[in-house]
Amino acid sequence: MTQNVSTRFRRIHRKVQQFLAKHQFMARGQTFWRPKCGLSQVIVLRRSRWNTADDCLFWFTIGIFVPGFSSLFWETQEPLHPKEGFLTISLGIDNIPGHPATTETLMWQLKTDDLLPSKDDQVVQQVLGELEVYTIPFLARFQKIQDAIEFLDWLHTHRGENTKWNQIQPNDVWIPVYKALLHWLQGDADICFRTLEALLREDRTGYFLDKVERIRERLQRQLLSNSSQSG
Repeated sequence: MTQNVSTRFRRIHRKVQQFLAKHQFMARGQTFWRPKCGLSQVIVLRRSRWNTADDCLFWFTIGIFVPGFSSLFWETQEPLHPKEGFLTISLGIDNIPGHPATTETLMWQLKTDDLLPSKDDQVVQQVLGELEVYTIPFLARFQKIQDAIEFLDWLHTHRGENTKWNQIQPNDVWIPVYKALLHWLQGDADICFRTLEALLREDRTGYFLDKVERIRERLQRQLLSNSSQSG
């Protein structure tokens, strides 16, 4: 039996959506998120841009979306809902600490010559297993912004212990900046400014220094604006 791979992918997508709905994840297209205190746990089902009518490759990006972070760091308009490209922390399922080692990125492939329905049944079982055993428990550790800060601390300390963790974003260069902004977003302005000012005193030049300076100036203006309004 032969079926169009796009039709088969849509069927798998529905299975994923139904499964995640049972875990209180909201959905928009291929993005799923579960709101918590000051952040959302996010799962994105991604398809390769090189897919054809005969071949469909897909995988997942997971992570944390923090409202307000995008406008502060990337200086862009905040998205209306969590979406890929605006995640504060992002990684693949196989990058999750504690996930069994894999030599390649965890992906699934649908082809027109697959044996059906056994191939799709196997894929669905594997996908839902990865979501249930590794993805949802990992995301569940992020209940508030402080949990994201603590994970970034852990990542900076332990990243070198596993090459797969090098793919977790942000990279080590930007972790202090991300932490500063997360402190700001949870109301710790003093810690935020102390961190940014310490970074500006380091022997750095170029884009990083300019970026940190722009962030600090923008936050200072916002702090002054908030003070004048409250006064």
